[in-house]
Amino acid sequence: MKLVWGVVVMMLAVMFGETPASANEMPFGVRVMAVAEQRPETTGYFDLVLAPNQVKEVQVLLTNETEKPLTVDITSAQATTNRNGVVDYETAQSKTWQQLVSVPKSITLPPHGQELVTSTIRMPKNQFDGIKAGGLTFTEHKTPNDSGESGVQIKQSYAYTVAVLVRNHEGDIPVKMSSAGAKLKMVAGDNMLQTTLVNPMPAFQHDMQVRTRLYRGDKLILDKTQAGLRFAPDSQYQHMTVLDQSLAAGRYRVVTDVKTDQGKWHFNDGVTVTAKQQVGGTVAEVTRMPIWLKIMLGIIGGLLIIILWLIVLVRRRQKK
Repeated sequence: MKLVWGVVVMMLAVMFGETPASANEMPFGVRVMAVAEQRPETTGYFDLVLAPNQVKEVQVLLTNETEKPLTVDITSAQATTNRNGVVDYETAQSKTWQQLVSVPKSITLPPHGQELVTSTIRMPKNQFDGIKAGGLTFTEHKTPNDSGESGVQIKQSYAYTVAVLVRNHEGDIPVKMSSAGAKLKMVAGDNMLQTTLVNPMPAFQHDMQVRTRLYRGDKLILDKTQAGLRFAPDSQYQHMTVLDQSLAAGRYRVVTDVKTDQGKWHFNDGVTVTAKQQVGGTVAEVTRMPIWLKIMLGIIGGLLIIILWLIVLVRRRQKK
């Protein structure tokens, strides 16, 4: 009985308790070392003006905050734009970027020790306009002991990314944007309208606002706007809009208006809803609920089962 009530208390703590996160929980510290080519008023990351064919070494100081040796894995990735409209410096692997910025695979820090990590930037031979953007990601190394028998990761892993921006010269460049089409997509049980936007130029697009309208004939079915987005250079952005209603089978028109700090664009795309997608959309609409609510209902259901089991045990003991 004590064990059962202990489980109940722990489940309630998970439901209603909060564990504040702190930067001090990071097992290692990261410090960007300044270089002469750094652009003025930029700190905490690398923003360099380098000549064509120039080779430049940059350094990051890693500090082990623990009492044990710590291995940190290092990766280099080109900047992309994720589905939330946020510039991501971690996930996209590009051979071109890896040739531009090379890094060591890992480094082992002694207890409470520190080491300088050196990365090499090799600029292209030909001069280019605009910016090339990416990042250096430092991740706590995972060992086989960090996983359970089923291979499920049970240890929290920490990562830190330092942005790397390089250019040959200052100055603005012409901006462009295009649409690669629209389609319906199911994401986490939600029926979504996905519009793929393309930024082909080596320049960031800041303060981006995207308005999505969906028409069937002349009838407006959907009108949603998202603001505060950002577009990485030379990348694609899959803009996702939640459909609040199911769509009947047929042909639809998607109108997308994009506004940034550097320009405005207007796109028209077509999308076809099949009979199968129509059924799927209806099911998604009926069963749609936030993930946190699904988890909460599952926990509450588990608690009710435990409580009923306790009641049955108590009655059996009373009968005995």
